[in-house]
Amino acid sequence: MNETIPSADVPPESPLVLVVDDEPSIRTLLRAILMRAGYRVLVFDCGDEILLSPRQPLTEAVCAFVDDAFPGRLNGPQTMAMLHLINPAMKIVPMLGRAWTEPEKAWIKPHLPNTLYKPFRAEEVLRAV
Repeated sequence: MNETIPSADVPPESPLVLVVDDEPSIRTLLRAILMRAGYRVLVFDCGDEILLSPRQPLTEAVCAFVDDAFPGRLNGPQTMAMLHLINPAMKIVPMLGRAWTEPEKAWIKPHLPNTLYKPFRAEEVLRAV
């Protein structure tokens, strides 16, 4: 479900960040961290919802946090690729939820430097934006 939660503390001209994750607790946590830091946040529970979303907010987003796996026709990497096509300037932050071995992390880090590994801390989220 696509949702934007307005906040009196976040001005409408603040930068927009997208969150795509099928776990409600992750969406809620990221929304709270980002809004507290002054960002507007638009959340989706899967990549398919983005296809149904108006394009204008997507072209305005400065960053997108995207889970690596969720249900639907579009998986995490496909969703990341679609967002990059819609807005090439948008920073894409993959969120990896499975246990990654140290060799896998060592390979991923130079290729996907903005990757967040679940569980993550608020400081890591804000550094990634």
